Amino acid sequence: MGLLMTAAVQNDAPTSDEPPHILSGYVALKYGHDYIDPEHPLLVKTIAASPLLFQNTEVNLEDPNYTLQEKGLDIGKMFATSRQFMNYSENNPDQILFSTRLVMILITLVFGVVVYLLAKKLFGEVVGVLTVFLYSTEPNILAHGSLFNTDMGAAGFVLLIILALVFYSNRQTTKRLIFLTIALTLAILTKFSTFYFAPLVVLFLIFFNWNDRLRLLKHSVFLVFGSLVLISTFYGLISFRDKGFLGFIPTTYFQGLKMVFDSVSSDKRFSYLLGESYFGSKPYYFPVMLLAKTQILTLIGFIIALVLLYLNKLSINLRSLTVTLLPIGLFFTLAIFSTFNIGVRHILPIYPILLIFAAVGFVTLLRFDKEKFYWKKISVFFVIGLMLIIGFRLWTLKSTYPHFLSYYNYAFGGTDNGWRVANDSNYDWGQDVKRLGEFVRGNNINSLAFDNYTGLYAAKDYYKLPVNLITPSERGYKGYIALSTSVITYHQNKPQNYSWVVDNYQPIYRAGKSIFVYKIP
Repeated sequence: MGLLMTAAVQNDAPTSDEPPHILSGYVALKYGHDYIDPEHPLLVKTIAASPLLFQNTEVNLEDPNYTLQEKGLDIGKMFATSRQFMNYSENNPDQILFSTRLVMILITLVFGVVVYLLAKKLFGEVVGVLTVFLYSTEPNILAHGSLFNTDMGAAGFVLLIILALVFYSNRQTTKRLIFLTIALTLAILTKFSTFYFAPLVVLFLIFFNWNDRLRLLKHSVFLVFGSLVLISTFYGLISFRDKGFLGFIPTTYFQGLKMVFDSVSSDKRFSYLLGESYFGSKPYYFPVMLLAKTQILTLIGFIIALVLLYLNKLSINLRSLTVTLLPIGLFFTLAIFSTFNIGVRHILPIYPILLIFAAVGFVTLLRFDKEKFYWKKISVFFVIGLMLIIGFRLWTLKSTYPHFLSYYNYAFGGTDNGWRVANDSNYDWGQDVKRLGEFVRGNNINSLAFDNYTGLYAAKDYYKLPVNLITPSERGYKGYIALSTSVITYHQNKPQNYSWVVDNYQPIYRAGKSIFVYKIP
């Protein structure tokens, strides 16, 4: 899995959110500045940015767009200064990206161990091993686990919370409470969307300790104050050089938390789904994305597990089942009613649990054999079924590599046509700009009109491509034109759109999956 992710991501340009996350993590480590990109907590960002401390990476601290952030978040100017940082002075964008992404890949591999431990704890060794295989071959995990973002970190630490809850539900000891407190704190120090787990964990504490009120009080107080102490200590150690002892009062953390909750309750961002462009959200967006962006085999295995669960064929106690499925079910429900729809990555925490239940569904079904099929204590039916599962997963990887970010299953048109279902970080996140550069240089193109969701700055500043911005209204343009799938769909429902290109000309090249190149005579 590690080799596959490392190879796949080498030719990816920076995706939309990576530069601000990288800048935020680096300046927090280097200067104690905790106010860049406050909408995302610092834990995973600082861990992943640590290689930059050994690369003589430079930051323009005099950039007005940078200094402005200390007074308050300005998202547009924050993105501008973070993109400028990537190739400021002697900084090398590709080196910065690759070294920090390697850390994210290592983090994703560590979470694979957590996946195994939870699956084994719930359903045994065989399910644990199969779950790790499914985890290692799920395109959404491969895609977002290799990018400098907080989504995979949140998914992994949510999984750690669930593992801690499973242990705690069986026996309410001090050691297990400490494990639970640490897991919860790690999650809420990674992504603010995980913060809802805090009241949920408290409710579980109440439920498990209802008959022992003194222990309930002690454990609840320890959980709440323990998390606050850990958050304060982390932010204090990060920002001490900039704020002194005041840094141990994590005002930036709670300001960021407030920003996110305000945004979730009121912000309506642009989205596209199934041929319709809109602002805000639709309740069927995440159910559709789950069905479209998940491997069909994973969905089938999960459905099998639900049926077996209904038939009481899975050996799992009610407490473990509750602490495993209830948090993820609530997380998915909250996502459905959020105010913006910008990618399946926002429900990434449900995937490890989805994969665990898919694995137990397959294992339980394949073990349901008659005695005559057994050979050396292993069912022939089981072996054949397992080989088919492995073969199908590997074939899917082969047909998708290295474009895991753009993956769609065949029920929704496959990876080649998934952009017609939904875009943004589901398909076109700027990752293919570097591949566009290979085409431009290989064909000695001196001028290229370009409209791209997020990658114009990378094309011009990082890869020095001869690009100029074009808009849908420039219908008289002649020459080479590159359009990313997001801008095609973005303008699709508007009077001014790119129909004069896409309806009349065939692309002469496709950079990755998300950028079409046309030549207009």
